[in-house]
Amino acid sequence: MTSFDWLDLSKLQGIDRDIREVFTGAEEYVDRDRVEAIAASVNQRVQMMETFILTQQPQVDSTENDVVENNAAQYL
Repeated sequence: MTSFDWLDLSKLQGIDRDIREVFTGAEEYVDRDRVEAIAASVNQRVQMMETFILTQQPQVDSTENDVVENNAAQYL
């Protein structure tokens, strides 16, 4: 991947609220601490992705190191 321009992480702002909402009414199956752990984990991953994107240097596609001649073995 050479660019993250297509990825709008601002759309994930408030995802923790959405996660809590999804689990509303499911307390019989998923306890509150687990829901909070899931929400925190997702928030952490979004932050990690933001940091990763900010630290990446733009890359330029090039054919400079491409194979010039096909030297694959010949099979009968």
